[in-house]
Amino acid sequence: MLFDGKASSSKGGNMEIFLGLVGIWAYFSYRAKKERRKDDIIYNRLLEDALQEQESQQKEYDQLIESLPFIYGPSTYSVRVNTNSADKDVIPAYKEFLMRAHTLDTEFNSILEHQTNHPTQSHALRVEVGQATFGYLYLDNNKEICDELDLYGGRASCEGKLKVDQATGLTEVYLDIDFPLVLDPNGNQQE
Repeated sequence: MLFDGKASSSKGGNMEIFLGLVGIWAYFSYRAKKERRKDDIIYNRLLEDALQEQESQQKEYDQLIESLPFIYGPSTYSVRVNTNSADKDVIPAYKEFLMRAHTLDTEFNSILEHQTNHPTQSHALRVEVGQATFGYLYLDNNKEICDELDLYGGRASCEGKLKVDQATGLTEVYLDIDFPLVLDPNGNQQE
């Protein structure tokens, strides 16, 4: 079968449109990659500056974490933290830090604290990461956990993780603790 001139010019026109779209995509991909690199450089400089400024405070905080009793968990990270009372924007900022510096699946040190001065809860369990409130635990056994923490000064360290809920896309905080608590008063963390 022979093609007439209209059909072949139509094919050529479609090819030109396709190549034009590929060219536009390549241009914007290049620009986006260049902007991402620029953003990464800015973020890394800001992070480096913050680390330098806060170095002595971070050392003190690390020593505090190491001195606290440590709560061992079953490595399931199944206790979800209620983040409604988290410090403003702290979880998205920490998520970005983990994604840039490590991976989202990285474990981090947390402090579980019996907050005796909570305005509405006498057995409030505050979750702290990096001196920021990440939220609270509202469990049926909060009183028992608070009573046990009070035996060791009201707080202990444990591991936490961020997880992205597949259904909602929300970033949630989970702790690796089990009940009854398995607590090492010497603060020795499992390697």
